[in-house]
Amino acid sequence: CDPCDNRTEPDNDFTSAMQVIPPFASMDTCIDSPGDIDFYKVYAVSGSRMTAVVSGSVSQDFDAVLGVFDPCLNLVYFNDNSGSNPYPALRNVPLPVTGTYYVAVSSSPDFQLKGGKGTTSGPYVLSLDLSMPQGDFDEDGDIDGKDLTLLASTFGSEQGDENYLAICDLSGNGAINSDDLSQFAKWYANSPMTGFVMGDIDHDGDVDGIDTWLFANAYGTSQGEERYNPSCDLNHDGNINNLDLAILASNSGGTVCEEN
Repeated sequence: CDPCDNRTEPDNDFTSAMQVIPPFASMDTCIDSPGDIDFYKVYAVSGSRMTAVVSGSVSQDFDAVLGVFDPCLNLVYFNDNSGSNPYPALRNVPLPVTGTYYVAVSSSPDFQLKGGKGTTSGPYVLSLDLSMPQGDFDEDGDIDGKDLTLLASTFGSEQGDENYLAICDLSGNGAINSDDLSQFAKWYANSPMTGFVMGDIDHDGDVDGIDTWLFANAYGTSQGEERYNPSCDLNHDGNINNLDLAILASNSGGTVCEEN
């Protein structure tokens, strides 16, 4: 069987993306020619965390890139390698809004993940998993004051009491006490409360001319240099270069996604 006999084609854009349900691992998938790109879509609630890993037989002929787009089609995560691993990975990344997310696999230098620019091809396996938001007691998709109120209403209760709720007994010891409150506080603090978009360097909710100006001022610098701005290092590799510029250009005009 030809590993590049890709049975999921066409899946080259958002509209033709393959629907998946985590945990998921692709089979017989391949960037079957330079310029090809594969899209997958998955529904997630706010506060979930996604792990997406590209793997396969090591091949010097296939330089894979990986990205995640939010429900508003903003590129929010990108990776072109994982340390010494030739394949990219995004691990435990937070998803700030509820809706359909898109995972794209392409080849370098398709850093905008639009297809048509990759120069290599080869077989791969995409592994995709989601972890649900912990502490979402009312199961409305986020960790907020309503969950804290629910925890407070059960605080001090023990298994068998009228106001005891097992879902709030985070330690599982049959009593809802300060241990459970401390654990909830950690989840609450780490819960993404607002959306974001890669390239919003001034953190005002959009990617506009001011962000472009800030990026231009830092372009060509590396970590430790005077003009280096970590907010402009969009792929977090310590250098502000054409790869970061491609990500910025991909989201130009984009705004923070706040709803499905």
